Amino acid sequence: MKKLFSLLFLFMALSGCKSLTTQDNIINFLSAPKLNQNESEVVRAISEYTNRNINLKYPKSGGNASPVNIVDIDNDGTNEAVVFYSARSIGGNVRMAVLTQTEKGWVVTDDSEGFGTEIYKADFESFSDKKQKNIAVGYTFSDSSEKLLSVYTLNGKTVKKTDTYSCQDYTICDVTGDRAADIIIAGNNAEEQVASIAVISLINTNFITIAKAELDTTNAKVTNIALTKTENGGNAVLVDYSDPYKFVHTEVFEYTKGKLEQIMSGNTVVKEWAQAYNLISLDTDKDGFFETPTIITDSTSIEKTAKFMEWTCFYIENPERKLFGVCETEKGIFIPIPDEWQNYITVSKNEDGSYIFSSVLDSSALLTMTVYTSRVPPDIDSGAVLVSIGTMQIAFTFGENTSPEQIKYITENIIYLK
Repeated sequence: MKKLFSLLFLFMALSGCKSLTTQDNIINFLSAPKLNQNESEVVRAISEYTNRNINLKYPKSGGNASPVNIVDIDNDGTNEAVVFYSARSIGGNVRMAVLTQTEKGWVVTDDSEGFGTEIYKADFESFSDKKQKNIAVGYTFSDSSEKLLSVYTLNGKTVKKTDTYSCQDYTICDVTGDRAADIIIAGNNAEEQVASIAVISLINTNFITIAKAELDTTNAKVTNIALTKTENGGNAVLVDYSDPYKFVHTEVFEYTKGKLEQIMSGNTVVKEWAQAYNLISLDTDKDGFFETPTIITDSTSIEKTAKFMEWTCFYIENPERKLFGVCETEKGIFIPIPDEWQNYITVSKNEDGSYIFSSVLDSSALLTMTVYTSRVPPDIDSGAVLVSIGTMQIAFTFGENTSPEQIKYITENIIYLK
């Protein structure tokens, strides 16, 4: 899922001193994580087993971003390895290999073909009160238009597929509060039909739908499902989805007594969004309550590729805005700005692509922002602050009237939306 990225400061302007890192360091920071020795041995064992060079398949979403997973699935005190990969001449779909450790090293004990060409996400959770984990794999394709969730169990040294669901999206979490994971899934919807949200739990040895609800809008394309808190201490299911007219909706259902009861309709928060990437709700301050982004209008002018945006928790009795700022829509970056700047700034774009946040009172520049897509650090002014997000870097030059507290607030709360 999308989240607040930790920031790497190359030039510190808060204290007046400057700290430099080398180009090699920043390139290493931005590169994909390298396999450690143990993981490399796992990959070598699969290559020897298949007699082919393999390509690791990284999950496209979710909190687990690794194709090589070392985890004790059967709770016997010894780790297994679960690896997602593809190889030429072994079919077009992604494969999942499970390996166990022996005195001679890692050995492939199960190898099977999945249901898509890509891994959407992978989870290792227990769906029962037992300690043994299940393997839950979301398969998809290059355009992510279709997703299939398969749940596997480990029986001895082999893997057994339990159930497979075709869906728009899903998440795995404990919504029932029984300390066992549940599946919250958004089913596919036929044309002019509404999609349903279901909670699926493992009861005895079977996965059973224990609660279900329908969305308010037909032809909904679900883009996000999240477990969120309610004010009474319960759990709720938040669903973001878009309609055919490029409007984004957010709907919330409280789970109580085996039912999903709507506590916020899909028409409460509706905003137009024409970008290719999805605009979804996030827990911006990690307090368990999710905030929904909305585009807001302002009395001042603003550049068309930059939109004023705020993040608010709407489903509580007294909705609370947590963040206000500017969304650079092309790169998918939200830049928070202090509340005291609202209604007092305008944003313009220079020919070189940089943005200027100016005061409407005296036209002074509060900050200048330039987004770089290169991995190599650009030449920037010595007084600038450089923030890295994925493979992008954002250079900020702050005006003399911007306080250290405002600089810290802006640079530490950036959100990457893609």
